[in-house]
Order: sequence, then C-alpha cells, then structure tokens
Amino acid sequence: MLLETFATKVSKKGYFFYHFLLFSIYPPLHL
Repeated sequence: MLLETFATKVSKKGYFFYHFLLFSIYPPLHL
C-alpha cells in the first residue's frame, strides 16, 4: 500500500513536470 502510494505520487509529479517541460519547449498544442 505504502509503496503504491509513493509510486503514484512520483508518477503524478513526473507527469506534471514532463508536461511543464514540454510546454516550456514547445507551444501548448497538446494537453
């Protein structure tokens, strides 16, 4: 349970960070 919650938090942070990098490099054409 704890490991799954940790993985979910990390994946969510990585997801937002990944899109933040994409938006900073490319124009926001995708969501």
